Amino acid sequence: MVPSGGLIRLREALPRLSDSEARIAEFIIQNPSEFVNLTIQELASRSQSSPAAAVRLWKSLGFTGYQEFKIRVASDVQSNVAEEYSELKVGSSFAAVLRSVEERHLQSIQNTLRLLDESAVEEAVRVIHRASKVMTYGIGASAVVADDLAQKLTRIGFPVYEAADFHKAAVLASQLNDQDVLVLLSHSGATSEVVEVAEIAKRKGAHLIAVTRFGDTPLSRIVDTKLYVSAVEPQVRLGATTSRMAALTVIDVLLVSLANQFREEIYEALEVTRNVVKSHKFRN
Repeated sequence: MVPSGGLIRLREALPRLSDSEARIAEFIIQNPSEFVNLTIQELASRSQSSPAAAVRLWKSLGFTGYQEFKIRVASDVQSNVAEEYSELKVGSSFAAVLRSVEERHLQSIQNTLRLLDESAVEEAVRVIHRASKVMTYGIGASAVVADDLAQKLTRIGFPVYEAADFHKAAVLASQLNDQDVLVLLSHSGATSEVVEVAEIAKRKGAHLIAVTRFGDTPLSRIVDTKLYVSAVEPQVRLGATTSRMAALTVIDVLLVSLANQFREEIYEALEVTRNVVKSHKFRN
């Protein structure tokens, strides 16, 4: 399968781009099929920008070159990547609410899977498997995802420490070393407590993995491995919804990849943990 995610990276990065880069990004988002046939000079001319800004753009998006950028966008065009999320109108019917929730979750999951980098997932699997201990940390809705990861890792026999408040997280992070892994959950990548805990663990030599939104953020600048999520929340936001689902999707990809690579030992641990609780299951 040809790697995709070009249009998704553009949409995720758009609010944080310079004016010249944003003009190029907006042109590509509106004209993806035309873009894949343009040289850098032609792109600069059509978007009323400069070749230098075009180069800065694909570099800031994490692509190795202009050709990879075009291939990723072309793959998105072939896959009919959905447009941006649409907001519900006030007084929408129950059926419209159901469709909105379904569409948001499906789109955030699909876009997140397109954003995920295979080498980053492989690195995360490798360092977690060899870690002396794994620590998970997130705040608010991200704490729910961190707890889910900790529970699943515990089920397959990994030594896990989890924290949902800053003080406990700071204490645990200060006891990590270069044999340990800290997995940080933060959609914004800019939550001060999460960044501070990351800095503590970084000084102790731990390997840092972040499940966070795509882009240049205080958290992404610190961590070693970045697992990106794509999620745009509704304007009327009762709490993290699509971002939570996107992060849980990344966690599932990580765990399934771990089980796939180390199947024998993980399935053995699963069987052991299943047996110790199965007597508490009611039988029909």
